[in-house]
Amino acid sequence: MESFQTSMRQFLALLGISFFFFSCEKSEVSTPERQRLVGYKQVYTYENKTDIYSGVYNYDQNGYLIIEAKNDTSYSNITGQITPVKVTHEYFYNTEGYLVRKYSEAQSITLVDQAEVNYSYKNELLSLEDFNENVREYRYDNQGKLSTTIFTNKFSGNKTIVDYNNDIPLNYVKTNEGFTFSKENENTFLDSDLLLKRYEKYSKNELIFEQDYTLQKSGLPESALPTFKGFPKIKAFDYRIGIEKEIVTHKTINGVRILSDERTLNPEFDQNGYLIRNSGQELLNQETDNPIFRDLLFEYYYEVY
Repeated sequence: MESFQTSMRQFLALLGISFFFFSCEKSEVSTPERQRLVGYKQVYTYENKTDIYSGVYNYDQNGYLIIEAKNDTSYSNITGQITPVKVTHEYFYNTEGYLVRKYSEAQSITLVDQAEVNYSYKNELLSLEDFNENVREYRYDNQGKLSTTIFTNKFSGNKTIVDYNNDIPLNYVKTNEGFTFSKENENTFLDSDLLLKRYEKYSKNELIFEQDYTLQKSGLPESALPTFKGFPKIKAFDYRIGIEKEIVTHKTINGVRILSDERTLNPEFDQNGYLIRNSGQELLNQETDNPIFRDLLFEYYYEVY
């Protein structure tokens, strides 16, 4: 009997050790990969022409975005003519990691242009953007949430004021489907993520132009770009941006509603859910005698850091 009890104690001890190791194995959680966007390419191919829009993003050792370089190039397959445009944005930070300056330069065959924006902060929140000829102020409530932006032209003194609630402009009217926004002869319809659903334009109370959008919020490449320290949500790269899946445009001409443009895309994602490819076609100007068919290819590149 004593031998049996000893054997049972040894068995239970071994069982406890085994349970401990199994428990350790189950409690281990793999750390998800962090990805950031490092480049993209967008190709429009039609008739005898190809338009290519590409860009790269460079980061420093602290993970701050320091250079955003865009190259837009049009190729004529008949004449061999190339028309390039290059736009570079450089970002500069203070010792505390706040963006304090953005320098931009555009270059083409006939044009070189520069622009600069300087940023100021109050209570660790963005308070002012200075564009040289214009400024935009940011004001917050006592909880640090954005309440108002004021855009002012320095020469004329004209101001544009927008009030916000939870980063949503107050002139957006809440609906069961999302929001609507009206301005003069235009209506804009948004979903609950502020993604564009429909746009309408009127003339003499008659609908003359309409676009319907099918966009996807999750998997945005822009969500893999950094958020600038102290910036409100409306300044994020992915604010109000969606992945295109379908855009359909109708026009009303002489009282007849006609299909004008139609774009259809099929997005593909990587193992972490980020968009890597969006390809499809679009047919433009169908209401004319010279419609244009284009093949579309959008690609996005990431790195793990």
